[in-house]
Amino acid sequence: MEKKLFIGIKILPSEKLIGIYHKLRLNLGNEQIKWVSFQNMHITLKFLGNTPEYMISVINNTIEEVTDQYQPFNFEIKNLGYFTKSKKIKVIWMGIENGVELNAFAHKLIKKMSLIGFEDEKREYTAHLTLGRVNFISNQNQVDDLFSDYHEILIQNVEVKEIALFESITKSDSPYYHVIKTFSLIK
Repeated sequence: MEKKLFIGIKILPSEKLIGIYHKLRLNLGNEQIKWVSFQNMHITLKFLGNTPEYMISVINNTIEEVTDQYQPFNFEIKNLGYFTKSKKIKVIWMGIENGVELNAFAHKLIKKMSLIGFEDEKREYTAHLTLGRVNFISNQNQVDDLFSDYHEILIQNVEVKEIALFESITKSDSPYYHVIKTFSLIK
């Protein structure tokens, strides 16, 4: 049997992040966006995809090899942005700044996962907090205007003390991210 897996950092949203999120949902309420629930907010470090269950112990051991080399680190959630495909907005996100340790950790993890058979990333790793997946936006200028209000605005400081192996379970058209195991940063 297979499980849809990814490795990530659980984000507990601050009041400021929650306020911005609600303002976005209110202002973009007529758009076709599937918003991420607060309980599912995370930073993806490595998407593993459909994975045979027997690989979970190998994955856990590999993650531990990386986490054992790191102590807790910090980064900032700052700014709003989006990824496009064919000039259309596809993902709305909050950006990550001062994430040198985060990027180093992610690159090491990605490399280690490739050594046990998981495909290397096709794109350069870009840490971000996904807020919503877009089906259709009728007015991209409205989005740009709304996002400009948050240029260079610190939204939340994050201290990373652990990462997690998640399983993505789809229930009634909405994903639920179940934590299979957490790994402490303890160097």
